[in-house]
Amino acid sequence: HLPHLRAWPNRVVLKKLVEMSTCTSMLSTSMGLVSAQASSLSSRQSAGLADLTTNKIKHVSKRSATSTQCIATPPPKDSESKDDATTKSESIVKSFDMDEGTLYMGMSTECSADWPGNGGLRVRSYDSEADAEREAKALCDAMTLKHAAYNTGFTGAKLVFDSKVDVSNLDKERLMDEVARTLASQAGRVYTGCDINTTDGDMIYLDRISPFVLAGIGSTVDTNKATADGTYAAVVRTAEKLGLPKDFKVFIQGSGKVGTFLAESLVEYGATVYTSDVVTERADIKGCTNVSDVEDFTTLEMDIFSPCATAGVVTEEVATKLKCKAIVGAANVPFQTELARTLTQDRGIWFVPEYITSAGAIIVDSLEWCHDDWNNLRPSVAYAFCYDMVYAKVGEYLDMCDEAAGDPNASQDWDDVTVAVCEPRESTPVGSKLHSWLDESTETVDVLVIGGGMAGTAAAYQLSEMAPGKKGVVLEAGEEPAHKKGSSYGDSRMFRQMYSDEFFSNLQSESLKLWHELEAKSGSKLLDVNGLLFYGEADTGETVEGSIPGALEVMQRRNLPHEFYDEAAGLADRFDRMRPDEKHIGLFEQTAGSVRSSLACQEMMRVATEQGAWDLKCNSRVVDVWQQEGSDKYHVLTTSGTRYITDKLVVAAGAWTNDILKHLDTELDVEVWRVHWGHYKLKEGAQSPQWFHFGKDDGLFYGFPGEDGVAKVGVDFSPEKDRFKSMEDFEYEADEDLAQQIDGFLGEQWGEMYGDRVDMVASPYTMSKDAMFVLDTLPNHPNVSVFSAGNGRAFKFGPMLGRALASLVLGEKPPFDIAPMSVKRPGMLKRCGAAASAAAPAGAEEDVDAFGRAHVPFGETGAATYSKLTVGCFDVVMNTVDMVSEGVKSLALPEDSNRTVRMADFGCADAGPEMPLVHKLKSMLPPKCQLEVCFEDQPNNDFNSLFFLALGLEELPVPSPPLSADPDIFFTAVGRSFFEQCLPNESVDICTSFTAVHWLSKLPATLKDSVHHTLSGDAAGAEKFAAQAASDWELLLGHRAAELCTGGQGVIATLAKDPQGRYLGWNGVEGTANMYGELNKCWDAMLADGLITAAEHESATFCNYYRTEEELRAPFEGERLGLRLRKLEWRPIQCPFGREQGTPEEVVGTVRTWSNSTFESALGDNRSGSEKKKLVDHLYDRYRQAIAAEPHLHAMDYMHAYLHFEKC
Repeated sequence: HLPHLRAWPNRVVLKKLVEMSTCTSMLSTSMGLVSAQASSLSSRQSAGLADLTTNKIKHVSKRSATSTQCIATPPPKDSESKDDATTKSESIVKSFDMDEGTLYMGMSTECSADWPGNGGLRVRSYDSEADAEREAKALCDAMTLKHAAYNTGFTGAKLVFDSKVDVSNLDKERLMDEVARTLASQAGRVYTGCDINTTDGDMIYLDRISPFVLAGIGSTVDTNKATADGTYAAVVRTAEKLGLPKDFKVFIQGSGKVGTFLAESLVEYGATVYTSDVVTERADIKGCTNVSDVEDFTTLEMDIFSPCATAGVVTEEVATKLKCKAIVGAANVPFQTELARTLTQDRGIWFVPEYITSAGAIIVDSLEWCHDDWNNLRPSVAYAFCYDMVYAKVGEYLDMCDEAAGDPNASQDWDDVTVAVCEPRESTPVGSKLHSWLDESTETVDVLVIGGGMAGTAAAYQLSEMAPGKKGVVLEAGEEPAHKKGSSYGDSRMFRQMYSDEFFSNLQSESLKLWHELEAKSGSKLLDVNGLLFYGEADTGETVEGSIPGALEVMQRRNLPHEFYDEAAGLADRFDRMRPDEKHIGLFEQTAGSVRSSLACQEMMRVATEQGAWDLKCNSRVVDVWQQEGSDKYHVLTTSGTRYITDKLVVAAGAWTNDILKHLDTELDVEVWRVHWGHYKLKEGAQSPQWFHFGKDDGLFYGFPGEDGVAKVGVDFSPEKDRFKSMEDFEYEADEDLAQQIDGFLGEQWGEMYGDRVDMVASPYTMSKDAMFVLDTLPNHPNVSVFSAGNGRAFKFGPMLGRALASLVLGEKPPFDIAPMSVKRPGMLKRCGAAASAAAPAGAEEDVDAFGRAHVPFGETGAATYSKLTVGCFDVVMNTVDMVSEGVKSLALPEDSNRTVRMADFGCADAGPEMPLVHKLKSMLPPKCQLEVCFEDQPNNDFNSLFFLALGLEELPVPSPPLSADPDIFFTAVGRSFFEQCLPNESVDICTSFTAVHWLSKLPATLKDSVHHTLSGDAAGAEKFAAQAASDWELLLGHRAAELCTGGQGVIATLAKDPQGRYLGWNGVEGTANMYGELNKCWDAMLADGLITAAEHESATFCNYYRTEEELRAPFEGERLGLRLRKLEWRPIQCPFGREQGTPEEVVGTVRTWSNSTFESALGDNRSGSEKKKLVDHLYDRYRQAIAAEPHLHAMDYMHAYLHFEKC
């Protein structure tokens, strides 16, 4: 069975077998193959396809495939095979009796080793053998047309297994063994993959034992997503042909993976989407209306019906009642009978056959068949390719239907039209069109701007001024610049020099000059000088918009014209129909006014295109950004299918900024606020001024001058419930409670001015915690400039911000100081990884910072989750008291010393476990000494919890006072990496670190056989981990040597592997559970159940390493770092919750605090945040169940190496 060939791709095995003359007899018997298959491979190479004989190892997971036997042999002689079950000229159905059911194999009569059939393996329990056989036949015929329509290089086939047992109880491995033998008996004439009730895990197993599998194994391409994107293209093209508006109504029946992906895409497009599913909650898709409870879906009014569930949903009754213009879906064989088809056609309902619409997966199969290195293909490119191929084919089909309708001699049968649009077999297979498609859909530009709002159009406008020869494109996801769903949309934005911060006041003055220049160039009036009244309470403090006293001070200092009203009576006299509170004061700037916001964006873009080499591309949402290996250029792919290649990239995507930056492994710590504004009728004769009200407790309201008897009024705050981490959870529908709050405010203070509310709108505003903009280049991407966090007050500076962005692009000095807007300021970067590579193949090395990828704090910010769930860490820290005591003695402080002793703790998390030790250390010092503690951790650490614990705002889970209880203990924190120097030279007396430095600076390799290096058999991966750990350990100690004073002391307790082979979660006792082994089992089971993809399964690798004693001692040898190792001891500590000392939930909780993000970051970017959370919750629930079943076997025992060293 040639086990040494298993490392080669299956198709390579076939070629090698042909080449090995000693194996020719085995070729025809043991493997059940014929030489024609090898000839087929050779002929495909000569046709210009990828070299299928390249010895490139296929990335296949080994965790779920437990069998090592090669089963690519013919079925046993006593297995019944009935070729005469159903035979027609176009297809046949063979049946094979198996242990737990019958396999029906539908095959086109054209199937050969040179032109094999291809179709998925469907597993169901059918009412009768005839039903199963009929479905195999129908699905095979559909697959034949589907392959022919695109010339995939295959013809039709389908495997249908009629299970005699409940599908949930089916022995899948036994079934796959039997399927492998059956496929081998067909000698390369049939290939299979996933279908209903078969998973990625099943296909991984089958691929290990059969060369006849095409399931995208080892690739990050999701065939469900490919199918959905093809169906999406078909729906959109049909809607266009029908002349439907963008908000056309579509009903998607079936909310599995394909249906869900399709619904999400159509919502993004702007369609009105209705969803249903037999599992009702699965149809709860954001932006859709769940109609699962509607008993008869034919009562629904819809434009397009999109069946995405099982076959035969359009019965004859449904066909007579269905209320739609077209049927366009992903479900195979949607009509139950031929009469049902005829009835819909007679009623004038268009039908685009699933042979054309549901082709994404078979197009992906063609890509896999035609390109041996296809695993390196970026998923977004594969999806865009599928979209374009289906979009074009559906257009061709619909045009031919038009021609047939106008020709009385032409057949109007849908199948006949489908056949007419099929590609000739001698044409280029669709998979081989990839490179030419890429070339045709690629545009190269000097500068690419993502976002057509204020910042994006201003950047394009200024670049057209400063570098008119630069070719640029602005990509806008909406239908026009400043589209309705963005932050820049609207008829007005305030401008003012009346700021509490003189920086912004000056910036506005300079910006106004550029606004006037733009008005002159465009010939459009963009500014309206209305004056602006600040009024309200004097004691609000500094709000996001400043304060009245602060603005007054700046206006006076800058000698800007203004009017000040120190009492309410003066305000009421000056401003008609106003009812100020008696405590209100006011400040009026005559030169303030409003910018016509949407028009301003449109004009900046228009001027850029007219005076420069710029273009605007609307309806072009960005789906991917990457860099090719070895190139500085950026590749940007859009929903329109166009790939842009650019030297310089400007990200000005507003509330969607992090959706773009995630492709560069970067994330900003910003929120998206749902901010409300609307229009109110003006009472007869009323002339509303422009005003802004300052009040405490969400008291920031504003109003604009009226036009045509209507005026705009809004609020400049959002309740906590309206603050989101991303647009994923944003709701555009206005909150009626907040709208009524605006109504009430107007009634109280402007009752004689405003009448009834006309409308209310909710818009997304991107907010930073410090209320400052982000305008900078990215640290690891100097050719990427970003503007974000406009905080609802950036528009007034538009042309100046655009000039600053243009200066960054051109490498020039910005026109004003942008240092306060740095992306590198504390707390702004939540994640900052390396450049995005050209592909993300499973198993590829990642040269990515661990920060933000491998170890992200788990739990609610400020809730001290780490301390509360890891009580064992308190024991770990207090176990160092003896070493700390020896260290303090070595400092040799006189009893009357009154100097400050400085301690630094590295990798502190929320620092709860360290706080009892800090008190203990303070008690060891001379009475007059003060202690200053600096806690270090990465910038995304939960420092809120640290300070809450230190100040006693959160309680420690052990008896110990907060640090603030001792007036001689001072504490600070630094958000940096312990892989760099964090404090000045010779400034630290004692440094500590507990359960932290086992984390690595980057992930050296992805381990395919285990989530952790301790259980991996990957020798190459183990070598990379050891090398990275050695380099990191020396780097870390070198920085501590620089920070320590001479004679300074260091104490580290690090997770490690002791001489007996024990480590965290494994106490070395046979028969007990290994924590990492249990996590492996749970993760494997999720793959087998189809909950995660093979690529996600392989991507979960912990970015840490348990060093041995030899590895720990190495940097101290010869004192070459200036550090002397005083002591190294191994000290195990038992888990306080394990072995029935606590609950399974407590064991899982303490594991999850540090492991959660490893699994969450392994899940694909195509999943939403909520979906990722549900999957990770499911993982830990499986682990909890395993513990509950045998609680006496489970524990997370600690194994630490304790080191005490000093600076020489």
